[in-house]
Amino acid sequence: MSVAVTKSSITTPIPKQQLKFRAGICSFDEETKIITPKPIKGLITMIPVKNEDEEEDQNMDEEEEDLKMYNFKWTPTEKSVTPVEDIEYVLLPGENSWQKIDSCTNGRCFVLLFSSGEKQFFWLQDKTDSNKKLNELSDKDEKLILDINKVMSGEY
Repeated sequence: MSVAVTKSSITTPIPKQQLKFRAGICSFDEETKIITPKPIKGLITMIPVKNEDEEEDQNMDEEEEDLKMYNFKWTPTEKSVTPVEDIEYVLLPGENSWQKIDSCTNGRCFVLLFSSGEKQFFWLQDKTDSNKKLNELSDKDEKLILDINKVMSGEY
């Protein structure tokens, strides 16, 4: 079980199936292929979608049980001069991927890629160890990416 720390320093347990991490959003220029982090911080929450019939039907077949959809939500954690909308998706196993942008040298940028070709870019907010380059992943980042990819593949 992991623990989330809120601004008020109150700790609350997070169920194993739920992921929360701090990330900002980025804009992407299709023409120049340049990713630009926006200076607003946020929180990504990934929560399993609860099947309404799940409690009623305990005899689900194995295929239905294996389909683990997740709600993906990015929410700004600070106010901005221009309003920033939440970003929400429902993730289907095998239909999405979370990939590091290796060409980014001044931070840790990622793309949430959909099978439809849609892309949403994010940057990780938590600082890495002081002896690492800005684009190098910490052990915590590596574990987070592993967990995110498990969610994307339906293994989490």
